[in-house]
Amino acid sequence: MSQFDSSELHRGYAEAIRKAWTDPAFREKLLADPRGALLAEGVQVPADIVIKAVENTRDVINIVLPAKPSDALSDEALAAVSAGLFRIGMCIKCSSTGGSGSSGGGGGGGKV
Repeated sequence: MSQFDSSELHRGYAEAIRKAWTDPAFREKLLADPRGALLAEGVQVPADIVIKAVENTRDVINIVLPAKPSDALSDEALAAVSAGLFRIGMCIKCSSTGGSGSSGGGGGGGKV
């Protein structure tokens, strides 16, 4: 796998999500050809990095497992990282539904 600064990819990913929520044509392009959609937005992805786009719906929830860190984390540090990722996901969901929970998650917070 390439060594690259993933911060640009993360910024591009966040912008792509925002655009996909408001632009149905871009959403379809992102799902069909995520590399091409990101490239069209100015986000370069190294050729040896595989990009997949999937969509959560009312009936389908995708679980994405982050890559395991190469350096061992303490249980406390691991809990802080995983809790932070969960909270980010919930915030994205809440902001997309206006906090009503209408996307199928019930808006009930931490139940998985």
